Amino acid sequence: MAHLDAIVPDKLPGADKIHVDGLFVGNHHHPVTDGIDLVAETVERVARG
Repeated sequence: MAHLDAIVPDKLPGADKIHVDGLFVGNHHHPVTDGIDLVAETVERVARG
């Protein structure tokens, strides 16, 4: 951010919530598509009950 012309607010409550309670799902330096698909399928099953 040091090289971007941006103004960052003092408080970022949404970012703080994600930082404390969040779950990050993303790629590694190699594809992890199967794992991401498994997470998506699991979340869908849980959401359906």
